[in-house]
Amino acid sequence: RIVDKFEIQKYYFKQNISLDYKKIVVEKKEDGQPYFSKLSLSISHTKKFAIAEISDRGHIGIDIENIRSFSSLVYKNFLTSNEKKWIETKPKKARNLYTTIFWSLKESYLKALGQGLKKHPVKIDIKKSNRGFYVSVSDLNKNYFWYKMNAEDNYVITKIILKK
Repeated sequence: RIVDKFEIQKYYFKQNISLDYKKIVVEKKEDGQPYFSKLSLSISHTKKFAIAEISDRGHIGIDIENIRSFSSLVYKNFLTSNEKKWIETKPKKARNLYTTIFWSLKESYLKALGQGLKKHPVKIDIKKSNRGFYVSVSDLNKNYFWYKMNAEDNYVITKIILKK
């Protein structure tokens, strides 16, 4: 929980507010989402890295994933048919990267919703535009999301903020 407290402290520092690290208590909502004061908080980790982000602009979801191959069962069950078709047009070397990006974006989105894997990932469609990837969900009126992606050191980091 160190990384989430650091992000909270950094957020307040940028606003010229001093906050004692020891007094930061991260709480959880009924759905398990962490929060501090009125800030949305998201946390993710792998074997090597941990990452946390906070937002005062909306509900946030963040994910960090190692770029890897997925089993055919997972590949078939969490990607939409359009996503599979798009990925299969890419060179074999790039397929693991794009599959990991899609997985990570879906996980970030589900964290921002506060649902975890309660909503099946195949119901979330990742689409490509000239500006990058975006999440398209038919059962949500808000179709505008912000995300960030890094594919350095064999890891992908995605972040989605559902605007208030």
